[in-house]
This record gives sequence, C-alpha cells and structure tokens, in this order.
Amino acid sequence: AFGLPDHLVVLLVSADVAATRKPDHRPEVLAAKGVAADELAWLAERSDAAIGPIRVDADRPLDAVLLDVKRSLWDVL
Repeated sequence: AFGLPDHLVVLLVSADVAATRKPDHRPEVLAAKGVAADELAWLAERSDAAIGPIRVDADRPLDAVLLDVKRSLWDVL
C-alpha cells in the first residue's frame, strides 16, 4: 500500500502557453487542467496530511522548470 507523498510538485502553466504547447488539445480542457492543478495545491496546503505542495512556474523553458523543480526538492529534503 502506498501512503501519501511528503510533497507534491505542481507545474503551473497558463492556458495560453498550454495551448501553444499542445495545439491538438481543446483550449478549455487545458484551462480547466490548469485550474485543477492550482486547486490541488491549495487543498494539499490545507489538508490534515500536511503535504507540502511545491508550485513551479511551468510557463518558462523546460531547462528552467527542471532546475527549479530540482532546487525546490533539494530545499525540502
């Protein structure tokens, strides 16, 4: 059985950037996924399980996002 994670990495991307990266997807679905990711992070912050969400601005280039994720994880480990 798996337990809850200690941290949750949430990649936040704007609807415009998501649509540019995934032009074959419906824009309203991409926008809804972005809202859902932000709400998931908000719920994780307020849960009794004390899961620490790590919000990362994923509008930036991949190399910058990966570096930010790595740095954030090292900070909490």
